[in-house]
Amino acid sequence: MHGIRARIMLLFVALLALSVPATPQDQEPASDANKRAVKNVRTDVVFLLDVSGSMRKRQGLTRARKLLVNILGKVVHPGTSVALVPFGSGVHEPMLFEVPNTPGGAETMRGEIRKSIERIRARDSYTYLFEGIQKSLEVLRKFKERNPEHGRHVILISDGKQLTRRGHRSPTLTAIIDFFEEKKFHKVDDWFIWYGHFGEPDDTLRDVLERTGAGRTISLDDLPTLNWAYSSVQPSAVKLETRKPGKWEQEFTLTANTDDGGIGKNLYFELDVSNLPRGMKLALEPSSVELTKPQTPIQLKLTCENGLAGDYSERVKLKVSSDKGVLHWVETPEIEMSLRIGEPRISVGAAVLQFGRMGAGMTATREIALIPNRDAAAMSPDVSVVVADNGNGAISLPRATIPASRRASLRVTLRVPEDAKPGKYAGTLSLSSDGIAIDPGAITVRYTVGNGRVTIGTDKVRISNIFAGQSGASTLTLTPDDIATRMGIAVNVAVSDLPEGVVAEIEPSIFVRHRSSLKLKLNVGPDVSAGEYTGRLRFTAPKGVDVVPAELPITFKVTKPAALLLPPTIDLGDVPAAAARTLKGSLEMSVAKHHDGHQLELVAMDETTSMEPRVFSLKIGKLVAPFTLKAADSKLGARSAVYQAFLLRGDRRVLIGNVSMRWNVVASTLKFEAWTNPGRISKSDRKAQAKLVVDATPDLAGKTMRLAVAFPQAAGMIVGCEPNAIKLQGGLQTIGIEWHVSDAVPGKHVGALRIGLADGLPGATVPNPVRVRLDVAGAAVQVVAVEGGLQGLKKDETRTLTVVLAATAVPVPTEVSLAIDRGDWPAWLQVELPKKVTIDAADKTVRIPLTVRSSQDAAPGAWRAKLRVTAVTKGVTVTPEVTALAASVPETVTVVKNVEVVKMKESEGSNSAMWVAIGVAAALILVLLVFFLAYRKPKIVHVNVPAPAEEPGTDDDLILEEEEDVFVFEGLDDETYE
Repeated sequence: MHGIRARIMLLFVALLALSVPATPQDQEPASDANKRAVKNVRTDVVFLLDVSGSMRKRQGLTRARKLLVNILGKVVHPGTSVALVPFGSGVHEPMLFEVPNTPGGAETMRGEIRKSIERIRARDSYTYLFEGIQKSLEVLRKFKERNPEHGRHVILISDGKQLTRRGHRSPTLTAIIDFFEEKKFHKVDDWFIWYGHFGEPDDTLRDVLERTGAGRTISLDDLPTLNWAYSSVQPSAVKLETRKPGKWEQEFTLTANTDDGGIGKNLYFELDVSNLPRGMKLALEPSSVELTKPQTPIQLKLTCENGLAGDYSERVKLKVSSDKGVLHWVETPEIEMSLRIGEPRISVGAAVLQFGRMGAGMTATREIALIPNRDAAAMSPDVSVVVADNGNGAISLPRATIPASRRASLRVTLRVPEDAKPGKYAGTLSLSSDGIAIDPGAITVRYTVGNGRVTIGTDKVRISNIFAGQSGASTLTLTPDDIATRMGIAVNVAVSDLPEGVVAEIEPSIFVRHRSSLKLKLNVGPDVSAGEYTGRLRFTAPKGVDVVPAELPITFKVTKPAALLLPPTIDLGDVPAAAARTLKGSLEMSVAKHHDGHQLELVAMDETTSMEPRVFSLKIGKLVAPFTLKAADSKLGARSAVYQAFLLRGDRRVLIGNVSMRWNVVASTLKFEAWTNPGRISKSDRKAQAKLVVDATPDLAGKTMRLAVAFPQAAGMIVGCEPNAIKLQGGLQTIGIEWHVSDAVPGKHVGALRIGLADGLPGATVPNPVRVRLDVAGAAVQVVAVEGGLQGLKKDETRTLTVVLAATAVPVPTEVSLAIDRGDWPAWLQVELPKKVTIDAADKTVRIPLTVRSSQDAAPGAWRAKLRVTAVTKGVTVTPEVTALAASVPETVTVVKNVEVVKMKESEGSNSAMWVAIGVAAALILVLLVFFLAYRKPKIVHVNVPAPAEEPGTDDDLILEEEEDVFVFEGLDDETYE
C-alpha cells in the first residue's frame, strides 16, 4: 500500500510539471516554402481516445495509436498546446503538453507525446463518449484563454457508441455544445471535432456535427494512415463597392493559403442568396478553383440583375475535396460578403456665392461644399461645371471629384479685369454628374468692384507720463479690407509739429496685407520741461486705396523723475557652515518710471565676497532681484560685507549709495533621533530588520551618510548591514536596515554602528556610535511529550502513541533519527516507528506516530523501554535524547463456578436468597465480559512508513478500471482495495 501511494504522488507531480506553460520564444523556422506560405497554422489539439475493453478487438487501440502518431508532425508546432484524454468507464485525467518555442523543442515534445500514446491500455468496461467530449471542450476552453489566436481541434477515435452502465444519466452532445458555445453552432472557429470511428459511428454525435458544422465524421476501417492538411482563405469578409440599381458586375480577389497536403485539391464556393428580394438575382462564378500552389489567387465575379436599393449581407460557403484519411481543415469555412445598392444624391452647400468688394485687376477664390449622401460618396463621382457670366469678370474652376470621405470642395476663382468699372456684377455656375442628382443644379455668383480701404483703430494718439530724458511709445493697428488685403499695399507714415527736444521714431512705410501694427516712439530730452504737448501723424496710400482717418493728433505729457529706493542692509540670517561659502539672497527696491531701462551695479568694497550677478536691469515698480554671494571662508560667527551701488545709463555711471550684507555662520548637524534594535535572529535565517531615524540640517540634503558596524566580542562572527550608504534628504528621515550575519555565534552580542559623512564636510557634527544588540538563537529539537500511554495494555490490543517534537531555529531541511531501545519489553510487543524524519521548516511542531501491538500469546506483567531521538544534521541538539516508555498487561479474572449455599434461619431466608441471586448474576456477567475481551478480533491500524525507492527501468502503466463499485489500480502494486 505504501508503494501505491508513493507512485501516485510521483505521477501527480509529473502531471503538474507537464501542465506548466512553456516560455514563449522564437518560433521554429519552417522547413520548406509551403509552410512559410500558410499563415496562422498554430493549432491547439486534444487527442480524445477510447480505452474501453472493446478497443482491444481487431487491434483497434493499436491502430488508433498508429493513426495518432502518424499526424503528430503536422499538428504539434512550437508554441501550441496538446492534451491526451483517455476515456472509457469515465474520463481519465488529461495529460497536458506545452510545446516550447525553442529550436528542436517541437521534435522533443512529439517524442514525449508519442511515448504517452503508446503507454495507453484499453481495459475499461464502458464507453462514456459524451463525457469525454465534455472534458475535451473544457480543456479547449482553457487553451483559448491562453492562446486566443490559435485554432482548436478535437481528434476523437472510438469504436462504438455512447455506452454507460444502467442508471447512469449521461449528458447529450447537444447539451454539451449548448453549454460551451451558447447555442452558436455556426461559430466553428472556436473548436472543431474530427470523429474517427471503427465500425458504425454514434448516430447522435454524427448528426449533431453535420447539423451544426462543428465537425466531420471519418471511417477508420481499413485506413492505414491518417494525414493532416491545412488551408485558409483571406480575407474572411469582403465589402463590395456601392452600386446603382439595375444590372452590373463586380470582381473581387481572394487568396487561398495551403500546405503541401492541400495542393491539388479543389476549393468549392456556394453562394447563399436566400434573403434577396423577389426579382433580384445574384450569381457567383467560378464555382470551384484548384489549389495549385501554397498561395493561390482566386478571382471571383459577382453578377447582379434587377438590383434593388438596400443593404445586403450574403455568405459564401467554402469546402474542400480531400482524399480518404486526410483531415483537411479550412480555417475560413465561409466568407461574409456585404454590398449596398443605393440612391446617390449630391447637395450643394450654398445657392449663392458671394465674392464681396473687389478692386480692378484683383483675383479671389471661394470654395463651395459638395455634400454627397452615403451612396454618392461611395461611388466617388465626378462633377462637371458650366460657367456663364455677364462679361465683366473671368470665372475659372477645375473638374471636381468627390472622394470617399463623403465631402468635397469646389474651388471657384474670379479674376476682375484691369478696366472694370465700379459696380455690382453676377454670373451663374451649372453643376452636373453622370446619373446623380445635384441640388441645386445652378449657383449664382455675385461680386462688387470698388476701392480698397485701410482703417486706423483710433482717432487720436495719447502718451502719458514721459519722464524727461526717457521715452514713451504707443501702438496703432491698421486693418485692411478684402480689396486692400488682396492688393498688399504700402502705407506711408509721417510725424510733424513736435516741440523742440522731442524726436519721433517710426517706420516711414508699412506694408499692409493683413492686420498690422505700427509703433510710435517719442524720445524726450532731459531739458524738456514738464507739461502737455501735441503733434500730428499723417498717412498716405497708393491710388485705389483709402486710409481712414488719413491724419491723427498726437498728445503726450512730460513729468520729472523720482528717486531710486534701495535697502541699506540685507540680512541673510543663519547659514550652516556647509553652505556658508555660497549664500542666497534677494535685493528688493522701488523703481520709478524714469529709471525704467537703467541698470544697477553693486561693487564689493573688499575682496572677502563676490556677487553674481553684480549688474541688475531695472523695471518700473517694486523689483525683487535674486543674487548669489560667494564668501572667502566659512568660519563660525557673524560675517558682513559692504557694496557700493552705481546707476548705469549708457556711458554714464553714478554712485547712489551703499548696501550692507550680513549673515551668521552656524554649524551643520546630523542628529540621531531613534533606533530600533533587530532583536532575536535565528542562526539559520542569518537576517534581521531594524530602523534608524536621523535628523539632518537642510544643507546636508543630497550628502552621503555611511554606516559601518563592528562586533569585537563575537569572535569569528561577521555582521554587515544594507544599505551602507544613504542619501540624506534633509530633516527627519527613517532608514530601513537589513543585517546579514555569517558564522553566527549563538548568544547575546553587543556591537557599535558608526555613522559618518562621505563628503567630509568641515564643521558638521555626527552622532557616534549607536549601540547594536543581536541575540543569535541556537538550533535545537526538543522532545515535548509522548501523547497517549501503554499502561493497562490488554491482550490483542493496538495502541498508537504520538511523539511531539518542537524544532527551533533549525537549518532547513533537518533530519532526525528515531529508535526504540526495547529494554525488558517481551518479543510479543511489536513496535512500528519511522527510522528518520525530515523537518522542512524552522520553528515548527512535528508529530510522529508510534504504533505498539500485542500478539495473541501476551502474558500479564509490566515492562519499560526507551525512545531515542538523535539529530542527523550537524549543529542541531536534541533534548532529551532518551524518553522512557512503560507498558503493562493485567492479570486475568478467575471465575468461581461452584458456590456453597448455607441455610439460614427462617426469618432471614428471604434476604439470603436475594443476595445469592445477585451474586450469581454478577458472576455470569463477569464471565461473559472476559470471554468477549479474549476472543474478539483486533482492529489493525496501518502506519505510513516511507517505501523504498523504486528500481530504475520500470515503466508501469496507470490503468483505471471500473466494475460496479470496485476501483482497481493496476501496474502499481499487487494489492487490490475496495
